[in-house]
Amino acid sequence: MGVVRWLWRHKRTVASVTVLAAGAYSAYSLWQRRRSLEEMLLESLLGVGPPGGSRADANRRRGEQRLRQHYELTQGECDVILKRHLGQLRAQLQRELDTGAVRQRMRVEGTELDQSGAWGELKVLGFSRAVCSVYVLVLLAVRLRIHLNIVARHYVAEVSNQPAAAPVM
Repeated sequence: MGVVRWLWRHKRTVASVTVLAAGAYSAYSLWQRRRSLEEMLLESLLGVGPPGGSRADANRRRGEQRLRQHYELTQGECDVILKRHLGQLRAQLQRELDTGAVRQRMRVEGTELDQSGAWGELKVLGFSRAVCSVYVLVLLAVRLRIHLNIVARHYVAEVSNQPAAAPVM
């Protein structure tokens, strides 16, 4: 009975720790999936084959290393561009989902303390802004990564005198 009583007294703490642990596990599993997807993308871009000891294999490994470095630089450039666009994205979301008008109307009507429909509208706007910001950020990141990876791959193919249409496998 002592454990049950302790759990009942500390139920908020136990719930908070449980939610925190589930969030940490989810973040770790998402990070692991992202890493495996990046490895799979690199593998498909580089056409990794069985290791060998010949001169051709050494040249192939150097080419793979050069492509890997180019891919990592491209991903870094994607992050820089994404950070550059965050302010503009935030301003546009604030403009589209403006809570200032609702708050001003609540002040004028005197319903700041009243739990009426204006609070419901404010809650919907706040939740919509949070969900939209995550969704739009993911869409922008995916779009940027796809576009920059396509351009970077064509650049590498052009520089190495390989036709751009023929994938390296």
